[in-house]
Amino acid sequence: RDWSSDVCSSDLHRQVSSALVDLLSKIGRGYAEVTLVELFDVLDLPKTESSLAKVILADKEMAEMGLQIIPPVSQGELDSTRRIIFVNSGLITAETCRKELAGREDDSLELKSSLVFDHKRASREGGLPQSAFKSEEVVHSSLKTIAAFLTTAGGILYIGVDDGGAILGIRSDFPCMTDNPQKQNADGWELTLRGYIAGRFKDGAMVNDYVECTILELDQCPIARIKVAPRRQLSFVKQKGSDNYLLYRRQGNQTVLVSIDQVEEFLDLRRGLFG
Repeated sequence: RDWSSDVCSSDLHRQVSSALVDLLSKIGRGYAEVTLVELFDVLDLPKTESSLAKVILADKEMAEMGLQIIPPVSQGELDSTRRIIFVNSGLITAETCRKELAGREDDSLELKSSLVFDHKRASREGGLPQSAFKSEEVVHSSLKTIAAFLTTAGGILYIGVDDGGAILGIRSDFPCMTDNPQKQNADGWELTLRGYIAGRFKDGAMVNDYVECTILELDQCPIARIKVAPRRQLSFVKQKGSDNYLLYRRQGNQTVLVSIDQVEEFLDLRRGLFG
């Protein structure tokens, strides 16, 4: 995206500082994180203004440049870390998904058959109701992929698509999420996903700000496209069946555990990513 043209065509009519250019570059690469206090300096807002006035000004200037602050300025504290993204980063369509799914799994693309439902066990033990095949192992598989994308360079996780690219859909998850038929739908599915993220990640509520979920139909099956942005702060997810937290990273097309003896080297790699 040509962000420079967005700035020039806005109503700001102000000199673009090197700090703002750097921020815009990071936004374009998906790595933009900033506190409101830092944003005041980037935008060179008048130091004589009150904090409230500067919050309002910063929000206005970001909107004029076609940018969005996540979470919004009405939430959190002045020193809370926030993401800055383009408001219109592109509509996700079935064609978008087909192009992405045409590629193989790599460091930024992962495919999962389901969020909750254990397809392999169901194929072995037919005859039981679908809700009987709810699996914590399946849940953890998706969560650790999200964790790895957060700590590495971000990525896209498709749920409802098997390793070979076959479209399975997410309807099999619905009976495993709740007994309430009115909540066995796409909205309920996303709420379930976000509930898992909030409950099983350290600082899960903040982690949800880095996760975009789009559910759309492909071959008459609803699938979920989960876009995960990289996060400067390390993201830990609970070990399956435990309250212990684990750290994951992407390595090629795999999600791998970062062991204690690998942490220092991994942090060095991340410094090169986030600068």
